[in-house]
Amino acid sequence: MSSEDLHISIPQIQATELAALLQEAPHSVRVIDVRDADFEGGNIIGSTNIPYFDEEKAVELVNSIIQYNRDRIMQARTKDKSIIAKQLLSQLRTQGGNVGIGKNIVSGEDEMVKLVVFHCYYCRMRGPTAAKLFQDILIRETANLPENQNPIQRDLIVPKVKFLKGGWSQWKKLYKNDGKLTENAKQLQKFIKAVRRE
Repeated sequence: MSSEDLHISIPQIQATELAALLQEAPHSVRVIDVRDADFEGGNIIGSTNIPYFDEEKAVELVNSIIQYNRDRIMQARTKDKSIIAKQLLSQLRTQGGNVGIGKNIVSGEDEMVKLVVFHCYYCRMRGPTAAKLFQDILIRETANLPENQNPIQRDLIVPKVKFLKGGWSQWKKLYKNDGKLTENAKQLQKFIKAVRRE
């Protein structure tokens, strides 16, 4: 598959869009950086470095995200039941038996991983290839989920997949000095000097 085919089959996300998501809802995004040693020269805040991303690593990542999202649903259900019970008890005390369930019920959706973003240095090949592999494994591994019976629940559990347009190269142009979005940026100059000496 050519890099052009990868760019067509996997949607891209702009650096500005990803930055907004990381600031507004950081729990909803997992950033997977497939660079090698250059990861140490700076990275997107909270990103996970998985160099040499292969099928085994993709299966492991898919399963961990699906389980993470299932756990958030279970926690939300438990929390929701507790909130509903408290609301009902409060209403029983204040309204003498005329009770109903309030609308301010917490859902775990805000903490679920809704998007997995892959990137490498330029996102010409490694990042999009890793995203495509992850998407293929995600489809395969989730084909027989019990949640497939309920499209809404399936959409909560199964994240979308994108790759970062322009990769780390574009990100660092925009955000290398923003400590809320980039970490280890001070290592970038040290890394560049070390690489140039070799």
